[in-house]
Amino acid sequence: MKDKIRVGYISDEFCQVPMLPLLVSFFGMHDSDEFEVICYMTGTADTLTESFREASDEWRDISKCGDETAADVIRRDALDILVDISENGVAEKIFERRPAQCCLSISDMAEKLGGIPYGMAVLPGMPIANLLPPFRSRGGVTLGIFCSPKNMTREEVSCLKTILKHVPSAKLRVSVSVPDASMAEPLLSAGISAGAIELAVEDGMNWESLSDVDVLLGFGELRTWELYMSLYAGVPTLLSPSSPLWMHHFLADNGFETWAAASFETQAEAAIRLARGKEMLAKERASLRAKLQKTAVMDVRRFMNEWEAALEKLARGDESSEERLAFCRKNAKKRFQNGNFRSALRFLEEAYAIEKSEEMAYIRGVSLWKNERLQDALDIAAEWLDDSKLRETLTKEQLYAWCDLRALTAGHADHENTEKYLLERIEASKPLALETQTGAYGQWLLSFNAKDVNEKELFQKHCGYQKLFDGITPLKPKNRNHGKLRIGYLSPNLNHHVMEYFVWPFFECCDREKFEIYGYNTGKIDDRTETLKSFAKGWHNLEGKTAWEIAETVRRDEIDVLVELGGHTSKSGLAAFAYKPAPVQISGLGYMATTGLTETDYFITDGFIDPLGMNDEYFTEKLLRLTSQFCYRPRPNLPESKGVPCKANGYVTFGVFNNYLKITDEMLCVWKKIMDIVPNSIMLFKSESYSVPEMVLKSLDRMEKLGMDIGRIILEGASPDYMERYLNVDIALDTYPYPGGATTCDALWMGVPVVTKYGTRHSSRFAYGILSEVGLSELASKDDEGYVERAVGLANDVELLDALHKNIRGMMQNSNLMNEKTYMKEVEKLYEEV
Repeated sequence: MKDKIRVGYISDEFCQVPMLPLLVSFFGMHDSDEFEVICYMTGTADTLTESFREASDEWRDISKCGDETAADVIRRDALDILVDISENGVAEKIFERRPAQCCLSISDMAEKLGGIPYGMAVLPGMPIANLLPPFRSRGGVTLGIFCSPKNMTREEVSCLKTILKHVPSAKLRVSVSVPDASMAEPLLSAGISAGAIELAVEDGMNWESLSDVDVLLGFGELRTWELYMSLYAGVPTLLSPSSPLWMHHFLADNGFETWAAASFETQAEAAIRLARGKEMLAKERASLRAKLQKTAVMDVRRFMNEWEAALEKLARGDESSEERLAFCRKNAKKRFQNGNFRSALRFLEEAYAIEKSEEMAYIRGVSLWKNERLQDALDIAAEWLDDSKLRETLTKEQLYAWCDLRALTAGHADHENTEKYLLERIEASKPLALETQTGAYGQWLLSFNAKDVNEKELFQKHCGYQKLFDGITPLKPKNRNHGKLRIGYLSPNLNHHVMEYFVWPFFECCDREKFEIYGYNTGKIDDRTETLKSFAKGWHNLEGKTAWEIAETVRRDEIDVLVELGGHTSKSGLAAFAYKPAPVQISGLGYMATTGLTETDYFITDGFIDPLGMNDEYFTEKLLRLTSQFCYRPRPNLPESKGVPCKANGYVTFGVFNNYLKITDEMLCVWKKIMDIVPNSIMLFKSESYSVPEMVLKSLDRMEKLGMDIGRIILEGASPDYMERYLNVDIALDTYPYPGGATTCDALWMGVPVVTKYGTRHSSRFAYGILSEVGLSELASKDDEGYVERAVGLANDVELLDALHKNIRGMMQNSNLMNEKTYMKEVEKLYEEV
């Protein structure tokens, strides 16, 4: 079998063109172990051409070659397959000269891929969140047409007339290239009212034009990029009978049969139904992008798997099932071990279809999870865990691995059963190593911080953690032969992480005349790790080490005070405390409750979060109260708020940037009440979870069931401009009982007031403590009624909001929350006292 398949791509559009997101989908993700990509440019180069050149293995500019010469150039490259990836068939004449063993147009490949000719990559400049339905601001439903009325057929004009007759309030937005009123003449002549027609002068479809369209009518020659673009924007797109057949198949195969019209009559019926059902329109606007992202069109990893499978079949031909299984198993394992989960999945899917072995099943499940196909990962875990016969075949290590996969995935994809699966993982961990047991138990404890359980119950659950260490022998203390106090900081987040905003003072602002700083990083290593390391006397990267190994490292360094900053979060290294490697051990900042370990001597807090006597009995540790538990250092060079955005927008934007796992149904109901009272408002949710289409759809379904108007909701995934997005938010709404720590500080730094609710439980009071430090404690409430009252009050007082946006940053800078020197003097005084 030959080593690599040589694939050629020919196009005249390796440049800045509307097709760019579609062409990019072919590059940057090819399996370099199996394919070599050679590109042939027949068009004009521009500034983007170089990026295509860099993404290919070889590059040929044949733009000045005749057809015969171009064919000769290609022939010398000895290709296995040559594909014309332009939509206009630029290589037809070259193909006639048979320059490669197999020459295919994009439409030929579409047939082999089940009707999808291109994937679509997300590029800078494309909106990262759903657009709001324009009918809310435009006073009625807007139908969009992106072809000249002069080129419309009689049937298309008649279809329009029928739609407007049944929906007289609808507007018709017609895209034209020149400001010429005569463009509307064919419509006026058909009896369509001039008042219903809006001529929009623009150079074709763009994101701004789609933001004004509720329903797109696919008249004329609807191109592939136009269909993808409109669906991505959340605009229901109704095909004409003359639209390409593959488009009809694509919509029908993905649940939009009524949008793939077999006649102009059915196209009109579909448009009328959508235009009359504004709730349906709002729902499609909110969910359509996520639905598109679940298809091979926007799941570029899935598209590339299908594309490469088709290329491979063309190049290698058919093999026996035994040969094919061996080939797929070998390549799946290799790619999985190298972390190439996208390519691994292609071979795993095929291997699993031939032979359902546990090994292939498990790495397929993990690869599905890594490829963000959460429901598919859950389904295969259920296949092996819920079938008693299959479950009995698993070793204890395999059983835990499957339970771990299910628990990890369920946290996002199966919210209702998460606790059941976390307990299942704890049970499976019992025969295994201590680190496995503590990790499973710790993740279960972490989940309770988002639940409204009382302090006593939470404390009891955490005390159960101690039992995992029965029989552990503490390390013998090492003789200390140093003058300065040695302080060790143990954390999985000494890297790019939200906790980095709070750990800087420990390393950079310490008093080096009195203290020596040691860092113990149990997480990933990046450039932030190296920066923090430069401030330390000693440093150890301990990711993957056992609790005993971490403890022994600390003991050898003769640490006097060991401070852990992760608690029961993943990879924290907390279990090392059970070995008592330092005479004084302190926890705090990165976790929201007691560690449950008697070996942890102290817990860092402050008087706002834990007033004297309120929660002391619910900690195995003695509480150390600072003036402020946190000291926040924001990212540098962030712009300041120039004022409240609702003044320019004309509506209030409530923002929730907290982790999705902190959002409870109870809080969603409170937010619904706020939105009902403030009808001229929207809610922007931003979380990494919303980068996963399944999570968007599940969230919208959850919100809709609770009665929220999802036409006023935006779900936005992670993006580099996270902090800048706060400038589009008027009021931040906090979660309960698991409030924001870093997100509260981030919002305030960008000028956004935060409304929070707090109880008596330590973990529910983080935001209250931060607001109190800044002088904004009146934004915190003890109950839902007060929470709603404060949010609505701010929304109705634009001048107060504007003043807050302009002044909160200064209030933070003048508070203890950002006084690093004072904070560290207080911290280090406590170190000396204990």
